[in-house]
Amino acid sequence: MRQQTITPQKLEARIADHRLDWIRLDCRCLWFGEERIAREAAWCVTEDGLSLDEVAADERAEVRQWSFYLDEIDADIRPYFLAARPGDLLGPLKFRNAFPLFALAAKKMPAADDPQIRQRAKVEQGTHDELMARQGLLLPQQSAAWSVASEPDRRFELSQTASTNWKTLQLGFPC
Repeated sequence: MRQQTITPQKLEARIADHRLDWIRLDCRCLWFGEERIAREAAWCVTEDGLSLDEVAADERAEVRQWSFYLDEIDADIRPYFLAARPGDLLGPLKFRNAFPLFALAAKKMPAADDPQIRQRAKVEQGTHDELMARQGLLLPQQSAAWSVASEPDRRFELSQTASTNWKTLQLGFPC
């Protein structure tokens, strides 16, 4: 397999395609096995003014740091994180057979200067190029720049620019 290079245009396109999926969230979380106990813990934080650490001490549990991207968690709880702001307490949420509370510490949008986002974009571009090569639309030894333009009838036109003069290919698969 050839070394994957990503142009600034491809990088920006990949980031735009995944602008919500690649939001990085930094949280402090406290996990509970039962929902009723998690609800009581949330009440202690929001109404009684206890810190997450104080609640954890009362429960003989440990508050853990957890950093993740939005696409790494279950789809049914993503909206809570999208709507949250740093400092918000989320939960209890049903997640991985438990009921955690999340204290959102930071929320960072994807940016081209972030090395982890660049790596995700390179992997995504490599997967895209490999799929195109399997479909016979991109030769592995051919260096190409692809652009995708959406049409009203939900068809995509792929145009390839390289040293050879290729015709425009049209694919009629629905999206």
